Amino acid sequence: MEITGQPRIANRLKVVLYSLYKNGKGENLLFVGPSGYGKTKLALQTAYYMANGMNFSYNIVNEGENIEPIFYGKEKVHILDEIHLMKETEILYPYMDLRSKILIFCSNIAGKLPEAFINRCVIFHFDEYSLPDLMKIALQSLEFELEEDKLIRLVEASGRNPRILLDGLVKQLNMVNESQPELLDDFDSLLLNLFGINENNLTEECIRYLTMLENVGGKCSLTRLSALLHLDQRYIETSIEPILLSRKFIKIGARGREKV
Repeated sequence: MEITGQPRIANRLKVVLYSLYKNGKGENLLFVGPSGYGKTKLALQTAYYMANGMNFSYNIVNEGENIEPIFYGKEKVHILDEIHLMKETEILYPYMDLRSKILIFCSNIAGKLPEAFINRCVIFHFDEYSLPDLMKIALQSLEFELEEDKLIRLVEASGRNPRILLDGLVKQLNMVNESQPELLDDFDSLLLNLFGINENNLTEECIRYLTMLENVGGKCSLTRLSALLHLDQRYIETSIEPILLSRKFIKIGARGREKV
């Protein structure tokens, strides 16, 4: 498995997986990090590797959903994404304690998970990506040559978030290069007109978010922000907040979102 930009995780995961592969036992792995940092991708790669390309399940936890039936199957590896949405993690403890299967949990809000749950896991914290690593990640997906200064601008415009960089920017730039490559010459105008990204590397939606947060007193729940902005909560969490968090414009706590 190739893991770009997360050397600590790569080194630790190799040791853990080799041990599990050798002794045939199960374990509980918890991947924790901001949205868009590659937790799900790494979980899928890990499951594919440990299950020999088959015999694993992937499930996104929905609040209030009973996920216990998934453990009745023959799958050797189970991925439970967005595990922080699960209200009663206690039902998982018997399966976690058995350690007969490999359970991979992903969360961007580890603080919402009970201590009893966390203590049963081997935890992998995703570090912030460096500029060189993100430039490397972008270059792996770009289908054309891009000058270094434009590449740096692209990375900064993504909020240094790999998912936003690849899915939100690089993918569409490849399309621009195929259809209207001349637009790449005026890169600042392209970012503004195509993505709504201004000279401060903020989108119109980021500015709306900050303005709304200020209008309600600087603190607000995600549910209320979603209603006020008329945007899906998941979209806010994956496409807007990662940029604002990386720039230290907001912080997320137990009481919701707060303007810094």
